[in-house]
Amino acid sequence: MDLRILILMLSAWFASCVDFSPVYEWHKLDFAWPSQESRQQAVNQSFKQEQIQPRYMAASGDKLFFSLRRQNGFPSTLVWLPTDTASKSPNLNPFPSWQVNASTNDICSGIRQPKTLQVDTKGRLWALDDGDKGSCPPKLWIFHVENESVAFVHQFPDGMFDTSTDHWKTMNDMVLDEYDDDILAYIADGRSEQLVMFSLSRFESWSVETGRVGLQSIALSSNSRLLYSNEFRGTRLFSISVDDLRSGKTSVELNQIGDWTSRSVYSMISDSDGVLYSAFYEKSFIHQFDSRDVFKEESFHDEGKTLRAVGRMFSFALDDSRNFWLMVVNEIAGQKFYKLIKTSLATKPISTIGSQTTIALPELDFCKENSGVCKNGGVCVSLSEQEGKYLCDCAENSFGQHCEVLQDTPVLLSEQQGALRPGSMNTVFEWDKMDFDWPSEKTRADAVRDGSYYPGKLPPFYLAAHGNRIFLSFSRYEGVPVTLASLPMTNALSVSPKLNPYPSWLMQKKGYCSVLQDIRGLAVDSLGRLWAVDNGQDEKCRPKLWIFNLGDNDRLERVHEFPEHVVRRRGPRWLTEIVLDESPDDTLAYIADSPGSAARLVVFSFNQRRSWRVPNQFKDMDALAISPLNLYIGGTVSNEVRSVPLKDLRTGARYPAVMFVGNKTAPSRRMAMDRNGKLFFDLVMKKSIATWNTNSSLAEDNFYTDVNVIDHWPFLFAFDELNNLWMMTIISARQLKYKMFKVEHGTDEFLSNTDADLESCRLCENDAVCVSLSEQEGHFRCECAENFKGHLCETSLKQKQEPSLVRVVKVDPDDF
Repeated sequence: MDLRILILMLSAWFASCVDFSPVYEWHKLDFAWPSQESRQQAVNQSFKQEQIQPRYMAASGDKLFFSLRRQNGFPSTLVWLPTDTASKSPNLNPFPSWQVNASTNDICSGIRQPKTLQVDTKGRLWALDDGDKGSCPPKLWIFHVENESVAFVHQFPDGMFDTSTDHWKTMNDMVLDEYDDDILAYIADGRSEQLVMFSLSRFESWSVETGRVGLQSIALSSNSRLLYSNEFRGTRLFSISVDDLRSGKTSVELNQIGDWTSRSVYSMISDSDGVLYSAFYEKSFIHQFDSRDVFKEESFHDEGKTLRAVGRMFSFALDDSRNFWLMVVNEIAGQKFYKLIKTSLATKPISTIGSQTTIALPELDFCKENSGVCKNGGVCVSLSEQEGKYLCDCAENSFGQHCEVLQDTPVLLSEQQGALRPGSMNTVFEWDKMDFDWPSEKTRADAVRDGSYYPGKLPPFYLAAHGNRIFLSFSRYEGVPVTLASLPMTNALSVSPKLNPYPSWLMQKKGYCSVLQDIRGLAVDSLGRLWAVDNGQDEKCRPKLWIFNLGDNDRLERVHEFPEHVVRRRGPRWLTEIVLDESPDDTLAYIADSPGSAARLVVFSFNQRRSWRVPNQFKDMDALAISPLNLYIGGTVSNEVRSVPLKDLRTGARYPAVMFVGNKTAPSRRMAMDRNGKLFFDLVMKKSIATWNTNSSLAEDNFYTDVNVIDHWPFLFAFDELNNLWMMTIISARQLKYKMFKVEHGTDEFLSNTDADLESCRLCENDAVCVSLSEQEGHFRCECAENFKGHLCETSLKQKQEPSLVRVVKVDPDDF
């Protein structure tokens, strides 16, 4: 090639640093040899500068570390460069010393083939050493960076990695998970289809099965507690629950969240915001993905046509100051050239799902000694650093829910009245055998004959009630011909009415993906629309969300098919419960997807016509309930109740806060919230239903018990638009028996301030308006505007300094 053309190409390439600052550039990399004689000796042993190939990179303080592919005559495979020096082309320094990097083939006590590098928060460098095939076993090295010494070496047990001829060097990547009492290293093993883990506190390693999927590169998002990994030589991107890995499970479930446009992500890192940066084999670009949102691949850096894409061109790392360091290797006219560039991510804008919202940090809730103004059981304690000042804090050994409540949060201060009581239950329907309203007796007989209908085996899954109808969903077990049905609320015609397939028989054909397949959770919004979650059928029919307009002749208003990166099509999925979060701006549906130990929350926006997954993972999520402030989560494995603030879900917080509320006495499959803030939940193992006033710490109050109900799915219940509770019990016998109850609530309550005037009432929230109380002259309360279709606008007044609040209720005496 003409020298002038070569110079022009190099000039263009060295200058192609859009948004990056140049640091160093080399026409040839070389080592900082102890002497010229040692270098000549290496050349005699076939050392060639052009074979120097940086592979992985780490940053710590004023040093950048690189691992190199071992070649004949190489004196070192672990090296470092200063982050700042007078030279524009500095030489590579061995780390921690020439001796530890000895290249003699019979020395297994030194570093052989380092791969990925990581630096922990204590400033120690971790290096994954692949060893030598058939001679030196793989190891994990930990070094003190400050004094350049070896802190610890772990040799992996024989057989942990496949070191045979065909499957040697499968250790691909490593990340560190640091928490209170340990540091765990997660190591991707490509061909052995496993994740290898190492515990620093226990000084031992073990393997975790990954479901016959080899992993190539991994990155850890500490905010979401998820480990992200790319398929070995493939395009699929997975997430793994860090909680599952920490708990010591021997196998984990990979949750696919998307597909890259290119294959073989050989290096991937995550910044502190959860943005993943990935480099692809034989590609001249680095792409990024913001894990706080649905999967969307975006460009981060592209060398374009100035870079010849051969093999691995990039190695990169992030330092503590959010500087992104990037080493780029290019090949022009058969010669290798290198450049080191950097950019700062500190000023990078933080994207959020939905609108940009700034949430102010809460002010401290100060109080006066013995004033008793602290909320939710909080007590007034002295601040030692501020003499004479006191702060609301939890009482010692308090296990309640957030006793130090924020000052601006509406809190009900008195015990709610008019609670539902078993004595007010009315039996509406009873069935010894539940059946459908078939088009004809022949149709029914044919269904029984061909096995598509097993009479007497119809366990309903979920229930919803609205207007004059009740809706039941049925999972598509063998012999269940209908997945969604309705029945009238009144018993005028029969105490054992037949079920009507909803919306029709034509919408029940199994295996036809354009109709209902496997309906689970049900909910009705304030506009009278029925929302039905469809789990689909295996890989053939995708999971969907169906929305029917009950007030418009059951018109199908919308169908949303969940994308692959939101709800998987391949592999297990278990869409269950749905609750609706209505506001004047939008209606959001929160849906539980619980295929195993890595449950996810799926969100659908009616106005945006799109769905996404919340990054947080949950070990257990079968039951959901919603209040004006929080989403409550329960499950069938754990007794725990957790909550997520709705403001986090509505505004697209990067990682919504998940708060521990308390422990029930048994797991739950079903939860429902009445409009007064009372949570109803079944206690499956106790065969009972309990309640909890969510305005106080978690305490169970037994509501209903029936020792004859079945074990696994004993109760279905839901509230209608009038706050009446509809409940079905399923009795265990030789064949299933069912009862439907109705509990008329009959309360209309609100908070009123006895000292309130019109000015105070102007603090109404959630689009409520201020109205006069005719029975209390000069007093006002917050109430929904006429024709308002939103969600519970009649919220309590915003609390001021020391409000005096009483509850005004209207109760039907017949309820007691």
